Amino acid sequence: SKRTYFSFLKGGASILFRNKPLLWLTVDSFLTAASVSSFTLTWAPCMEVLGAEELLLGLASPIFMATTGLANYLGRRIVKLLVYKKTTIVFLVLFSSTFALL
Repeated sequence: SKRTYFSFLKGGASILFRNKPLLWLTVDSFLTAASVSSFTLTWAPCMEVLGAEELLLGLASPIFMATTGLANYLGRRIVKLLVYKKTTIVFLVLFSSTFALL
């Protein structure tokens, strides 16, 4: 028998909320995706006002994504060395606090 889309969605949601690492990964991915658009929306106009060239405007977002990717890789390596829960909380706080520096 065919399953409806809603049953797949409901099954996926129940798996997501029962699996803590998957839930944290989903929350982290959401925050990362939200931060990229906020970076582009806030800093591109500021850089333009400051007289940045188009090349620099074009490179700013990919450089931000590359640094985020590197941070995710290093974070994963550190999680393997340290306790998972404490490391996740520390990194979420540090990642969020970097926007105060902007």
